[in-house]
Amino acid sequence: MCPEPAVEQRKHPRRPLPVRVEFHHDASGRDFPARCVDASRGGLLVYVPAATPVKAGDSLRVALSDAPDEVGEGPLDATAIRVDRNQLLTAGHIAVGMEFKGR
Repeated sequence: MCPEPAVEQRKHPRRPLPVRVEFHHDASGRDFPARCVDASRGGLLVYVPAATPVKAGDSLRVALSDAPDEVGEGPLDATAIRVDRNQLLTAGHIAVGMEFKGR
């Protein structure tokens, strides 16, 4: 028996966006660098350094450089909705899925 295919739950399509990102982590009061993997009108997937203390549910304020129109300009309020540490030992980074608030 074959497993059921995964159902896409995103409201907005994502596209690759290899740009540098900075975000403010409200819980620690610090700013951190990140590398954007992909983006949509509703959020981002970024890679952050291993020592970044982010966890799911944390509030973030994201500053993007060269963001496409559908993402928007200026600092954007977001929530970390997924924090994947599986690549930490092999690639040295943490993958963080961010959802923009109010979208």
